[in-house]
Amino acid sequence: MAHTPSHDDYVDKIRRLAEHIKTHPDEARAGVAKLSAAAQQPAGDILKIFVSDKDPQTKFAEIQKIKAGLSAPVRAEIDQHKQDLAHKVGILTLEEILERLEKLADHIRVSSFSLMRA
Repeated sequence: MAHTPSHDDYVDKIRRLAEHIKTHPDEARAGVAKLSAAAQQPAGDILKIFVSDKDPQTKFAEIQKIKAGLSAPVRAEIDQHKQDLAHKVGILTLEEILERLEKLADHIRVSSFSLMRA
């Protein structure tokens, strides 16, 4: 089965994120420690699965099983933590890059308007 470039790019990003976590375990543990008490244990369990040598389908199924047992706020907190870590190590989606560029453009427009009024 041939994969699309976006699929291959996504798989590469996931691999890079897992590699970052493996090579920076103290950073990963510190990040989990900042989560609420309710999110710390499941987030730690998810991280262990994420960096394991299990096949991707097994990892996905096990992580989804953990997340299914969480309350919506805890699940959202863990998802946000994952996004924050991905951003920190420079793993952004095209949508995220475009969103950031749009925010930058808005900031430049506002700054330019303010300078013109001064």
